[in-house]
Amino acid sequence: MNGQSADNGKDKKKILEPTFHFATHFVKIGDDYTTDTIPVTELVMAGQLLADFPDFPRFAAKGFEKAPVEPGEYTELSKDEEAIVATVPGYPKVVKIRRKDQPAPVTVVSIEPLLQIPADGMQVTLAVHPPLAEGHSLHHFDLHALIAEQGIVFGIDPLAIEEAKRSIESREKEFKGFII
Repeated sequence: MNGQSADNGKDKKKILEPTFHFATHFVKIGDDYTTDTIPVTELVMAGQLLADFPDFPRFAAKGFEKAPVEPGEYTELSKDEEAIVATVPGYPKVVKIRRKDQPAPVTVVSIEPLLQIPADGMQVTLAVHPPLAEGHSLHHFDLHALIAEQGIVFGIDPLAIEEAKRSIESREKEFKGFII
């Protein structure tokens, strides 16, 4: 017996995976001789659509169910509760989690914020990820405008901003954090 039911799996649920609305590429990190790659996502803005199920009614008519998806940190359900959107600018992450109460893994979509601000608000770290050939990276944006949009206007270190800009413009293939 091969583990399938007598009807050859016809009772198995058809699951529709979400569509992700951001670019992800596997990038070789560093200049050494390793062949290791890691996923790098594009920079997204607050309010940007991250995941949904377009044309779901058409698939539902064919017996499909939506894969379980939920918002993680710095994301939320859209007003119609059919999509996940970013609440801050940053880099999307997708993680599948197995839960005891769910038969299928849950896909959690979260954001690593572009600007990481601790509770005391006294220090801000700018997250710089490797740029992608396709998709939005920091070199497409005005860094000063992005910082100001987040309400950060006092105590900015101009030397740290210049160092971050040099790193962004050189398109380094490293993940960096700059205390600005």
